[in-house]
Amino acid sequence: MADYTIGVFAVGVNSLIKADGIHDLRFANQDALNFSREMKILFPVTTESLLNDALDADVLPMRSTILAALKRFMDKLAVDGSGKAVFLFTGHGVQIEDDFVFCGRDYDPFIPGESGVRLADIFRLLRPFSGEKLIILDCCRSHFDSVSQEFVNENILPPFSVSASLNEVILFSSRSGQTSIETGGLESNYGGLFIHHLMTELRKKSGPYFCFGDSFQYIRQNVSEWAKEHNISQTPCSFGSDLSDFVIEYQNE
Repeated sequence: MADYTIGVFAVGVNSLIKADGIHDLRFANQDALNFSREMKILFPVTTESLLNDALDADVLPMRSTILAALKRFMDKLAVDGSGKAVFLFTGHGVQIEDDFVFCGRDYDPFIPGESGVRLADIFRLLRPFSGEKLIILDCCRSHFDSVSQEFVNENILPPFSVSASLNEVILFSSRSGQTSIETGGLESNYGGLFIHHLMTELRKKSGPYFCFGDSFQYIRQNVSEWAKEHNISQTPCSFGSDLSDFVIEYQNE
């Protein structure tokens, strides 16, 4: 069982206090909370951490608090002996010239690289943990122009590279330049289109184990088809090691 016990780290951010040009989200903070709760029901979770900007939150997910919480979480993983770790970041995401950043509450579009949580920061803090790691980014992947105060077109998005180790997989809820859709009426506790379909697959429990590689093609297809029916483009994608290697065991009934 030790190889299949997991740690779950979830962050959800709806609103940005320094970015008037970026609209508030409706479901990100609740999606992170529901994800953390449901993962504990489905799988043998030994370590957990949740940050969101709900009104009753004890600690708001600013850049510094997200990174500090992630560092503490990684230290605890080593003590608890978890074999795997799942990280969820749901909220606004922005591509900058040399990286991708997740937006904490204090994200400032005038200094995106300094105020956002860089993907490179996340990987750096994850490196000491020797177990398998899955990073899920349920975020848009546009580039916000601080001068025009708007998101720019995908054909002029700055490129960036992902440097993952052999035990790291990253899931993006959308491709470069696309919007990560959130909507109501999905017949679940989730408002994000991607996480709704991800959790739908996780709940099926067709065997004692869940293999992300086997299910990701269905998640991608269902998300893409729903988006296309609504004249939107969203296609989830993955980077890093083989997604089929990330297998977790369901909780004993």
